[in-house]
Amino acid sequence: MAFKKILFTAALAALSLSLFSQSKAVEKANLAYKYKQFAQAAGHYEQAIAELEMSGKTSKATLNLKTKLAYCYRMNNKLDKAEALYAEIVQDEKAKSKTYLYYGETLMSNGKYDEAKKWFLDYQILEPTDKRAALLAENCDKVKLIEPYFPYVDIHEFAHNSDADDNAPVIWQNGIVFSSDRKTGPKLMKEKSGWTGRDYLDLYFSKIKEDGSFGEPKRFSAKLSEINKNTGNASFAADGSEVFFTRNDNVLNKRETYNLQLFVSKNNGNGKWKKAEKLPFCSPNYNFMHPAISPDGSQLFFATNRKGEGGTDLWVSKRKGDTWGSPKNLGPTVNTSANEGFPFMDQNGRLYFCSKGLPGYGGFDIFFTEQDENGNWQTPQNLGRPINSPLDDISIFLYPNGEKGLFTSSRQGGDDDIYLFEVLDHPPAGEPFSEIETPVNGAGTEKIAEKKEVEKPVAEDPAQSVSMPQKEEIPFVEKEKIVENEIEKQGAPNEQDVFFEKQNIETEPEKQVVTNEPEIVFEEKIIENEIEKQEAPNKQDVFFEKQNIETEPEKQVVTNEPEIVFKEKTIEEKPEKPQAPSFIPDVPENNQPMNKTTFEEEKTKAPLLEKEEAPEKTTTSQSSSIFFDLPEKQAQPAQQPTNNQQPTTTNNLPTFGEFISNAGENVLRTGQVYRINGATFDPNIWQLTLPISKKLDQLVAVMRRYPNLQIELGAHTESLGIAAQNLELSQNRADMAVEYIVKEGISADRIKGVGYGETVPLNHCQDGVTCSMEEHLFNQRFEVKVVRGN
Repeated sequence: MAFKKILFTAALAALSLSLFSQSKAVEKANLAYKYKQFAQAAGHYEQAIAELEMSGKTSKATLNLKTKLAYCYRMNNKLDKAEALYAEIVQDEKAKSKTYLYYGETLMSNGKYDEAKKWFLDYQILEPTDKRAALLAENCDKVKLIEPYFPYVDIHEFAHNSDADDNAPVIWQNGIVFSSDRKTGPKLMKEKSGWTGRDYLDLYFSKIKEDGSFGEPKRFSAKLSEINKNTGNASFAADGSEVFFTRNDNVLNKRETYNLQLFVSKNNGNGKWKKAEKLPFCSPNYNFMHPAISPDGSQLFFATNRKGEGGTDLWVSKRKGDTWGSPKNLGPTVNTSANEGFPFMDQNGRLYFCSKGLPGYGGFDIFFTEQDENGNWQTPQNLGRPINSPLDDISIFLYPNGEKGLFTSSRQGGDDDIYLFEVLDHPPAGEPFSEIETPVNGAGTEKIAEKKEVEKPVAEDPAQSVSMPQKEEIPFVEKEKIVENEIEKQGAPNEQDVFFEKQNIETEPEKQVVTNEPEIVFEEKIIENEIEKQEAPNKQDVFFEKQNIETEPEKQVVTNEPEIVFKEKTIEEKPEKPQAPSFIPDVPENNQPMNKTTFEEEKTKAPLLEKEEAPEKTTTSQSSSIFFDLPEKQAQPAQQPTNNQQPTTTNNLPTFGEFISNAGENVLRTGQVYRINGATFDPNIWQLTLPISKKLDQLVAVMRRYPNLQIELGAHTESLGIAAQNLELSQNRADMAVEYIVKEGISADRIKGVGYGETVPLNHCQDGVTCSMEEHLFNQRFEVKVVRGN
């Protein structure tokens, strides 16, 4: 009997260990998936599914994991894997209806049109209000009727394509400027994109050499790019005086992500580019990308996920002098309920672009349209084979004479590659490409060109080159990448990968939010926070990553700054209205509603510096502290940090609002510790977000007020991942915050940054404990410790 008990206990322990391992893998996968780090998420989902299948336990949870894994494959263009997995998923009667649509799109991209049509029609039955189903089903029939626009075309692969994404090529001076997320070697503070697991997109330049071949690509201009942000899709004015491009914003939207925006840089006349400026009609609440300036410089075409026909649409803004007009949607003739992007206007006024909704071979195809005498856009025409293929074909550029050009395609290997072509009046002599076979319509095969490097794709021809100023160096943006990587704050919020990355960007309309930001006044000296005016957004921002962007309405953020006066112990403030939910969950002080507050002195009003601090009811008394209902049980440190620091953090920490209040009353005491709310980061990111920077600005103001004040700034992480890495990550965040404060003029010997990693949780969420993501993120924070009071 005793032996049986031992066996039973051992089996139970093994089962528990297995379930714990699975839960950790799922937790990591879901976190990466949420932040659109699809490359990382796929690996964790594969591990979790394998463990479940080995244990013999399959359930609805397994179906959910497989559905997310298939989506990760699609987002990273692993279409063969996606097709095989979707084929399994749709056999389950519990499968989500959206998987029918995604399966059909995957089949279409793989050239299986008849089979794809079946799943589109099945999806239409389940979701009759979704216009895409009928549109795509119809396209499966129309693809057979598409005729090549160029009867004879000689196509060559760009000799310097990499094993990463290379796209959006344009002619600049005597060479090509293009976007790429190729590996560029180690660089201080450089991150990897969680979406693809590769570098962020940058701009590169390859010069045509005297023998007609292309030189090794180099960064185009360091002035245009920023570290750990996508930069790409260059479009040059005809006289070379301007370059328009896409880059992740420096302003966080309400979801705490950096959306894609349009920028312009002027050339100073000697080949150098000036500091880029964001175009005035852009909004951080939407993605604006793929700029294309017209030959005469009077119109700028671009893609955005503002409210329109659906997904990402093409818009145009007209310029009068130095003023850009309000953007106009090109309308339903050009735009569909799916995604359109990568516009380009040639010398004759033809507008080329790519679309996933117009009749095509699958994925994105390249089309062109023209305006009639009344200015109306005509029905777009598919360029047909061999420019288009069942995979993604995007971003075409034509030489001024229209006989040569460049375009991007993922027809080989799934990653974007650049191709050069020449239009002929006769069949090309010889065959520069070998032939491979791709299934079409579920039966038979069709020959398409397989890429092959050619050293002399375009001869240098002054008559056909575009006059540009001198070149310089640089880095781009992420791919449906016609981008998405909501450029969430890098990585996810910071992940900034929304660059129309051949993927589906699902968006929802956003609602309007009004917030009140504090303005600090010291001795009648006003420190104002700059407020950016913006027009009410119609939709959220996504970088049109060759994906489908389904939008949800977002709220417009309008900030009104109250003031806090540190003078005669009087603090005046105007209540802050709550913001819309951010991409990173907002964490309250103690995971409970706050319902009791008292302040010293009748004339003193509590400064609501953070939305989480707003009490339900405020009263005045002679008490000298603020009280909140907090849980009695306090979590103990999991371990001591290796830097020998002895943190004093508990769950009863006063807030940063109290720090400001105490500073105004000149009662900051040595040893006091205050928690900064809203100091959340994306996984593996340490760059400061806008909310954190605003809090640090307030801290700087206090330290200027009290020159003897010395502070320790402690950074803490959640208990996810490897403890040693979290310790290093927190130190990086602390160092970044200290650097920010020192740059504001505070002496370095007055501020010290310490990273505590996951060693001091505020709740029960330590290693081995199952917690929700909100509970984990509760432990991610900055703390201000008074080392020497005022």
